Amino acid sequence: MTLRPEMSGGNPVNAATMGLEAQPAWHTSYWLVAALPALLLFGSDGLEILMYEHARAPNAGIVAQLSLLLVFYAAWPLVPWLIWKTVSQNLPGQSDVVTGFKHIIGKLGLLGLGANLLHLTLLAIVLRILYSPPGWGVMHLVDSVVELWIQNAGLWFFVYLVFCLGIYYFIVRGQGPAETQPSPVYKVRTGNKIVPVKMTDVSWIEACGNYAQLHSQQGVFLVRKSLATIEQEMKAYAVVRSHRSALVNTDFVSAITRDATDGQYRIELRCGETAPLSRRRLASFKAKIASH
Repeated sequence: MTLRPEMSGGNPVNAATMGLEAQPAWHTSYWLVAALPALLLFGSDGLEILMYEHARAPNAGIVAQLSLLLVFYAAWPLVPWLIWKTVSQNLPGQSDVVTGFKHIIGKLGLLGLGANLLHLTLLAIVLRILYSPPGWGVMHLVDSVVELWIQNAGLWFFVYLVFCLGIYYFIVRGQGPAETQPSPVYKVRTGNKIVPVKMTDVSWIEACGNYAQLHSQQGVFLVRKSLATIEQEMKAYAVVRSHRSALVNTDFVSAITRDATDGQYRIELRCGETAPLSRRRLASFKAKIASH
């Protein structure tokens, strides 16, 4: 009997590429949404400056003051854009919101701190230009940044964190669940029939000289193919080497046990069979089960 692999959906796809789309697109319309809060705040500040003399800066005219404020607020839409780029380029290979957020929390936290620092630095520059007497320098600017950081860092970091959470959820929800990749199908000739055997139906594979035995829900099939060859063909799927003479489909694993008599490890499968597990492969096998 011979075995010929046929992929019903093309070549196997590496498991790391399965799941969410790597880089969701930032649409042009999102700039308007990102700029809307800044426009509202700029409008509010602008009206106050135009209507009340006490709101006007001593070092600049109304036009100059409004222009500097416009520069400050114009930088705000960059924050959601940067968060979007960071999230979309670091999405995990699944659509669970909580697990996925933990996967990139470090990157989002650093981005929040960085955006916070740039935001407060730009604000300090604007305030120094508008309100400080002539002759201020770098150290004055540093003092202003530190003061603003102490006064406002917690608030703005919270705002950026909310942005991160909201954008992350929006991207993940829009991507939807991961599409299931088609399972490889081996066509096995037995007697006058050709039996298609899906790897999703195979619980484990046992070496048998120059052959291999596929233990599937349809029965046990002897095929002319080495275990090493099958392992190479199935490396993108949930088929893992557990012993020099066995490969196991981790989707079928129900428990790992140790024989009290000989101390050997065994893998109990949901189909009722057991497969061998060598001591030296125990740790790596457990790790691979956890990652699938």
